[in-house]
Amino acid sequence: MGNRKKEMVLEANRLIRRYRTHNPFVIAKNKGITVSLADLSGVKGIYFKTVRRKFITVNQNLDELFRHVVCAHELCHAIKHHDLDWRHIDHFFTYSGRMEKETEANVFTAAMVLGSGGDYGDFDMTGEHMSEELFTYLTGLRQKY
Repeated sequence: MGNRKKEMVLEANRLIRRYRTHNPFVIAKNKGITVSLADLSGVKGIYFKTVRRKFITVNQNLDELFRHVVCAHELCHAIKHHDLDWRHIDHFFTYSGRMEKETEANVFTAAMVLGSGGDYGDFDMTGEHMSEELFTYLTGLRQKY
């Protein structure tokens, strides 16, 4: 495993232990990051910062579970990629790996949402709550890293 990707898994696990939740909204709040919901049209989420504050906005039109997935992805940018002015995900899946920070954020998200060893934490991963494609992608990342 690449050191940076391993670092993403370790950071997600550290946050889960520290805040006793897999919920990225709760973790962001505890870290002083402002999270809001808004109609972002085709954009799923965005992270940006001002001089002293960090912000995450998640598309309010997403279902609740996918909001958590997007928030976890943006939380990684806020914590580990804070040098970015802003980032958004037009499409969550970054299969090619050409954008390393997006791949790192996806690995962090898999660790945050899925936990370790099949522990899904605060999330109901059954039935219609998560698409099979997204679940397969996240579990594949989690197993790989």
